[in-house]
Amino acid sequence: MTSIYFRPLIEACCRVIGRPLKLSSFHARTLRPHTPTEELHVDVRRDSADWPLLGFILMIDEFRPDNGATRFVPGSHCWTGTPAGNLADLRADHVGQVLACAAAGSLLVFNGSVWHSHTANVSSGPRRSLQGAFIPRGGRAWTDFAARMTRDTRARLGPVAQYVLSL
Repeated sequence: MTSIYFRPLIEACCRVIGRPLKLSSFHARTLRPHTPTEELHVDVRRDSADWPLLGFILMIDEFRPDNGATRFVPGSHCWTGTPAGNLADLRADHVGQVLACAAAGSLLVFNGSVWHSHTANVSSGPRRSLQGAFIPRGGRAWTDFAARMTRDTRARLGPVAQYVLSL
């Protein structure tokens, strides 16, 4: 099952990053009921050594307008500024934003320089996802995976996993 979902993501990373890469972050996220809209932000500036960053979200639950779907401002990954430097209210709807709504099990892949955030979860249930990002191998990862695992765990990983985790 891993190869079905893992391979397309790695292939997208190779196309976008275009050079040796590594996983920078990986975490689970639960957006609880009545969570307000997150501020628009970028995960990495275009002038960063960690650029390009390819973000991904695996939707554990369906993403809908009422449960905090992620919003994106198309084309903003080409802009030189960030939301913080250009907007008075980072939580307000942006005129060009679109919501990423999809069924549970969908995989969303995006440029980490695009302006984005989750919207408010006004539903009565949680909205769960797995999220992460890939960066150039020479960039500074958000998570030190090597420091977080035992020698026995590392020994059980195959060569692709070891490469992706930069072990």
